[in-house]
Amino acid sequence: AIRRYYPDVVNTRRPVGQNPPPGAIIDYVLDPAPAGEVTLDILDKEARVIRHLSSTTTKKLAQPPEWPDQIVPNDLIPAKAGMNRLVWDLRMDDPDPIPGAFYSGIPPRGPIVAPGRYQVRLTLAGQSRTAPLTVIADPRVAGQAAAIEAKTALAVATAKDIDALHKAVNQIRAARGRPASTPPSGELDSIEGDLMQVNMKGSEANLAFPGMLNEQYAAFAAGLEDADTPPTRQQQALYDSLHARLEAQLKRWAALRSAER
Repeated sequence: AIRRYYPDVVNTRRPVGQNPPPGAIIDYVLDPAPAGEVTLDILDKEARVIRHLSSTTTKKLAQPPEWPDQIVPNDLIPAKAGMNRLVWDLRMDDPDPIPGAFYSGIPPRGPIVAPGRYQVRLTLAGQSRTAPLTVIADPRVAGQAAAIEAKTALAVATAKDIDALHKAVNQIRAARGRPASTPPSGELDSIEGDLMQVNMKGSEANLAFPGMLNEQYAAFAAGLEDADTPPTRQQQALYDSLHARLEAQLKRWAALRSAER
């Protein structure tokens, strides 16, 4: 598979040509149709699972489309009798989602993997089959291996921060459902309000309300997918600033949780 940057949305209502699927095409045959779950894992060179896909469960939360022809994301893999095909978009697992949260653009996704050798593992009824998969750099860009590795490392760190942010918001909201031992609501509201814009009820609500830490992280992550170049000093400095602000809020939340116990 070739590692390229593809547009997030293509307006198919216009007379445009059909491009190949963006990512690695994975074919597999099931005979007969499986009665249970089929899973597909992508493993890195250290045999760590970096992407988990299933035929029955998904991390993507179904939300009503905001306009009639909006495509609602779906990452369930096919599992019918006979030939099946899926396209892995070369991304790692997405951060944990926040139910009901809106972003001004596409919600945060897993970072794009660096060129290298990977393994594809298909599992059904307790039995697995594994096949190799090689991701290569865009052939139009030469000699940028170190740059891609550096930018991928920063993208992975950013995705981990976003995942931690989302988990904290979900924990704060769950804490409100435990009235017997809930921390002061003002403290919870303050932390959650710094982590995300709680008034964001649609993807264009940022026209009326300022973007908070989660939106700033999402914009930063998207900006890393611009070219196969090393991170700039400004990008590294901005990440350091976002990370410090996140750590401050996570420490506030950890202190509240400790006091709750």
